[in-house]
Amino acid sequence: MKKVFAIAFVLICTFVYTGSTAFADCGPKDSLTVYVNGVEEGREYYIALLSDWGSQYHPDEYTEKQTPEWKAFYKYSLSDEYYLYDNFGSAYFKMTGGGSHRWNYLPPEKFKIMLYFPDDGSIIVSGKLEKYAFNSYFTANVNGSALDVEQNGGAKGYMVEISGFLFRVIITVFLELGVAKLFGIRSKRAVKLILIVNVITQLLLNIAVAAADISWGSFRAVLALVGMEIVIFITEAAIYANTLPGLTEGKTHSGRAAGYAFAANAASLVVGGILLTIFYLFSDIVMAM
Repeated sequence: MKKVFAIAFVLICTFVYTGSTAFADCGPKDSLTVYVNGVEEGREYYIALLSDWGSQYHPDEYTEKQTPEWKAFYKYSLSDEYYLYDNFGSAYFKMTGGGSHRWNYLPPEKFKIMLYFPDDGSIIVSGKLEKYAFNSYFTANVNGSALDVEQNGGAKGYMVEISGFLFRVIITVFLELGVAKLFGIRSKRAVKLILIVNVITQLLLNIAVAAADISWGSFRAVLALVGMEIVIFITEAAIYANTLPGLTEGKTHSGRAAGYAFAANAASLVVGGILLTIFYLFSDIVMAM
């Protein structure tokens, strides 16, 4: 039993250190991601934002030194109520065909999306948009001379979120059932109890992590994951300590049941962090398709 607790402790410490580092990138940073669809494969264009705050006018000697792309965006901004957003010295970004771009470090709260096509000199601009979360996602669909924008990636974004949620729940539930077998907990009634408790707790866990990610970003989502796992461990330990001995015909005492809850949640914490990392990478790939 001491070995189980030692291994679980090492797993938690490893995840908290490496997982937090991977997600945090030296601290939480909000972001704005735009996926672009509907552009012909191989066609080059540039993407920029108009912001509701900033500086509208630049001296002639400054504008003359800029690239044709910057001049095209700037000229359009002079006729708009919003300003050309300069993201720490980069006002625009080159893209080809369908793709995505992410603005980190204080992206504008209220904005418009602009696309400039140098092959014919055309500019397509979206309507007014607003960030809805710490990490906000939009899909811009090019439709002729119009730019139709969907929040959170539209139907594809919801599909990714739902499938990712179900995948995480299924994997973690099966993982904890596997840990139960290692502890000799195999009776049908005990497995049924563990299954019910885990489905409920995993549902609450994923809701908490998703809410933290939307409100504060992936770094806080990791903290929510760790915090919720501690709460879930305490809850499950109390439930299992009082019920599993009666469901396993005396083969599992209350201390062993609490140990199982600790080991199962430690494994779930580590695997959950890995799954979150995979999910963020997977969602970026799918949304860019």
